[in-house]
Parts: sequence; C-alpha cells; structure tokens
Amino acid sequence: MDKRSLRAFATGIIFALGIMGTFYYSFLPHETTSFSKQAAKVQVEKSGYVVMKKNEYTALKNKASLNKSPSVTGKKGTAETKTEEPAKKEYSYRLEIKSGMTTEDIVHELAVQKIIENEKEFTFFLTQHHYESKVQLGNFEVTSSMDYEQIARIITKQ
Repeated sequence: MDKRSLRAFATGIIFALGIMGTFYYSFLPHETTSFSKQAAKVQVEKSGYVVMKKNEYTALKNKASLNKSPSVTGKKGTAETKTEEPAKKEYSYRLEIKSGMTTEDIVHELAVQKIIENEKEFTFFLTQHHYESKVQLGNFEVTSSMDYEQIARIITKQ
C-alpha cells in the first residue's frame, strides 16, 4: 500500500464517520431521562437507602453526639453516667527489618504485634504515599499509639 492509497483510505474513514455522526445526532430520537424529586426518592429507597433533608440529618447527628457524652444530668438532678469504653492498651514493639522482607511481611508483623489494626489499610497507605519503596533495613521502635504516617516515617528513616 503506497502513500496515496493510505491517504485515500483515511479520508474515506473520516468521511464515513462524519456521515454517521451527522445521521446519529440529527435523525435518531434521543431519550432524555429526567427524574422528579419524588421519583428519584422512590428509586433510592427501593435500593435500601434512607433519604432525608439536610436539616433532618444535622438534627439526627447532633442528637447522636449528645448521646455519646460521658455524663448526662436527668430532670431530677441525678447524674446518669454512661459506661465508658476501656482505654486501649498501648503495645510497643521493636521491629527488625531484614534483607529480603517485603512490605507485606512488615505489615503482617506489625498487625500480629497489634501495632496496626488493619493490614490492608496500612499497605494502601504505604503505597498511596510512596513509602513502600523507601523502607530501610534495621531495628525500629514502634507503638500502637502511633498513626500510619509516624510508623511510615520511622521505618523509612524520613
């Protein structure tokens, strides 16, 4: 196929696409889907969701936060104390990163030692912030009270 034939073929394709596009947008009927607010609400509720106005949501959220307060005074002046969750126990661990360990090995070890709660979340965090390729060999002191950023900075010596 020479240059001239190739150009003619390309021109034919462009011309055919132009004709098809013109026909599609000019002569074919196009459906417009428009939901009324009520129809949209019914559709969402059929899917198992609850629909409420923003002010209703805010009021419900405020009511829930009031229920979480540690002590509430009743009408007769008596204090009803809610049971508080026991403080989380803090774990400390000396992590040893050796040659050949993968990021998954390190994350698994941290989870086993209860330094992190969720392996997948921490692995995602390391990948998202480009820490997985910067992990250094050595011994590192980590605790369960540290957040992901602090742990990542320690094991990457940043």
